[in-house]
Amino acid sequence: MKFLLTILLLGVSCLSSLSLRNLTGTQPNTTPNWRFAFSPYSQLRAGYESLPVQVIGVRGGGPKPDDKFKVDATRLKNQTAKTVNAIRLTWYLFNAADLNVALDSQQGDSARVTLKPMDRGDFEVFVVYVNEIPLVKTMGLNDDLRLEVAVTEVQYDDGSVWQAKDLPQNIDPSKLPKKPNP
Repeated sequence: MKFLLTILLLGVSCLSSLSLRNLTGTQPNTTPNWRFAFSPYSQLRAGYESLPVQVIGVRGGGPKPDDKFKVDATRLKNQTAKTVNAIRLTWYLFNAADLNVALDSQQGDSARVTLKPMDRGDFEVFVVYVNEIPLVKTMGLNDDLRLEVAVTEVQYDDGSVWQAKDLPQNIDPSKLPKKPNP
């Protein structure tokens, strides 16, 4: 009997605290419910192999749930015989239903890195706060979005500069995995 009375009191206590929260003006969560993926610039894109420096690692999130959703490039690969002193990254936003049409993109600031010839390195290069992309704020609740990150400018130690042209490229159908025959 005491057990039932304790449970009844706990239940009443919980219900009253919930209704007090609603009276104090707490708003329900209205955060968009889109699905969001982020990755390095896709290896399936035409011309990927010719990029002199490739993003091969990204991460995203925030230390706390209320933080802005931040995306960083975390690993780079230098495919050239020159030392890299700085890079600029560009993000491309796609609807996952059509990865050949970028909905939005933006090039970031120059970031100092030191990457020896034909080497890989771990870095933390800021890409974007996802919450601050205007299009993301207006997308529908059921949209699947994909953000790809590419190096679009490279500054070498000899003073030369490489800049990407015509990115993003389309997905190259010849690079897609072959479907098994039934």
